[in-house]
Amino acid sequence: MTLAEMADFVCGKVRQGDDAAVAACKSYLAARYKMIYADQLWKASLYTLTFTLPVSAPGDYEPNIESAGEAGMYFMPDVVDRVLGIRRAESEMSVVDEMELFRGSFDDYTDEDATGAVRFSILSPAVFWNPAPNITGQQLRLTAFDPADNTLEVVSKWTSDTDDARRTAAVATQHSFGGSEDRSFRLVESITHPPFAGDLMLEYDEAANGSWLIVGRSLAGSTGFVPRQRVRLYPKPGAGAAAVSYTALVKRKCLELDSDNAVPQLAGIENCLMAFAQADMLQRARQYGKAQLPAAEAVALLEQFKRVEVAQQADRMRITPQVTEVSGEMYDWGGKSNW
Repeated sequence: MTLAEMADFVCGKVRQGDDAAVAACKSYLAARYKMIYADQLWKASLYTLTFTLPVSAPGDYEPNIESAGEAGMYFMPDVVDRVLGIRRAESEMSVVDEMELFRGSFDDYTDEDATGAVRFSILSPAVFWNPAPNITGQQLRLTAFDPADNTLEVVSKWTSDTDDARRTAAVATQHSFGGSEDRSFRLVESITHPPFAGDLMLEYDEAANGSWLIVGRSLAGSTGFVPRQRVRLYPKPGAGAAAVSYTALVKRKCLELDSDNAVPQLAGIENCLMAFAQADMLQRARQYGKAQLPAAEAVALLEQFKRVEVAQQADRMRITPQVTEVSGEMYDWGGKSNW
């Protein structure tokens, strides 16, 4: 069912058919769907993607520049909500915490028989990471596609190797990302702004010599750059290393119900959504007693949806013990008899 069809059904049940009620019902349906989507690692929300490090030829609007890849840093596509696992073609890779780097030996992060990294860590989302800070001169700038947007102010949150900074400035005078007047930045955490008439470009000049590369874009009408999920691979590839392919299992961001013809990505969730929306509409009308019944029904439907999700045949897990032969007999476990 589409968003409009679900809203019509719910509004008919609660007898609230005016335009304001229909609009409110659609907003309730969309909000409930986002809450349910974020609650679990639903099968429909997972997918795999392949990437290579180092990135030899980064495209426009990509923060994955070559020198960042050589340092083991990779920005996931902006549709990725979280990273669940990474593997090489020939073997698995284990996830580590950044704190472990300061507690153990780097011998644990090397594999002489492996091609590429053997460990990875999941970092906080960010807009851009500078692999070469403390360069004299400006390294990052914002450029408005429409000159009329040059007077609009942008709020940027960034960190250097020594401190944090939050700056507000118009695009035409936006020089708060390092250079002679400010300490050089290491990480750009966020960039927010009012809706622009045109696109807003984020450009990077690693050597501060006038060779600008577009590493990000905020589309016209949006309110900021989308922070991306980041991972760091160990050991880092290093300069001149051959590109190695990796496969990541990720959860995609929620495809919101933002139009009348939008359909939930989670198949079969419509009944649960409509029950929640019915309870919300009754609460909107201050009928709190009546809202308890559809609310309880919605919770029961959600639990049933979870059981269906994990009870499918393809999701069943079987524990198989691994037995080592100790005396040539398949079932001889150190002299003990068979079970």
